[in-house]
Amino acid sequence: MKKDTRIEHLLDEAEQHGLCAIATDDNQRRRLGRRVEHGELVNPHPGLYIRADV
Repeated sequence: MKKDTRIEHLLDEAEQHGLCAIATDDNQRRRLGRRVEHGELVNPHPGLYIRADV
């Protein structure tokens, strides 16, 4: 899957602070949701996302 640099930045920033990423709009939510479906991300709570390998 092609990596979206904005999503990668969002995930990087969250990880640097020991947090889950939070989607700021519907577009990000859809993109993050697709990555959850492909197993790249985990969705531990509605609206929160983190890389599966973290």
